[in-house]
Amino acid sequence: MYDISNEKVMGLFLRLSGISPDKRNEYSDIVDNACDYIKRRLADVIVLADLDRIRFAAAAVAMYDNTVIKLTNDKTLCTYDGKSVVNYKDTDSYKYAYLLRKNALAAIADICKNDCFVFTSAKG
Repeated sequence: MYDISNEKVMGLFLRLSGISPDKRNEYSDIVDNACDYIKRRLADVIVLADLDRIRFAAAAVAMYDNTVIKLTNDKTLCTYDGKSVVNYKDTDSYKYAYLLRKNALAAIADICKNDCFVFTSAKG
């Protein structure tokens, strides 16, 4: 099996998110988790030609995860007197990160395990 290369995924993630390469160490856990997520979904055998779209999918997953974390952290603010308030800053970043992740995962669906659960019942 070919190596996804977390370092290459990190490069894609930094470009997608607009984060400075100087801060790459702050995001290594997010990228590592995204790579592990993609690796678990992949079929047993992948070919070299698939690596680019696999890496992009991992970067998209990392981008989505980072967006969710950032929005969660930004949602609660603290006022000067110590009270907690909710920040309802209107942003479409979640929607765009979700669509990017969804489309990137769809692009590798043909090389992923079929991990769908289907519940059926028998008439008895």
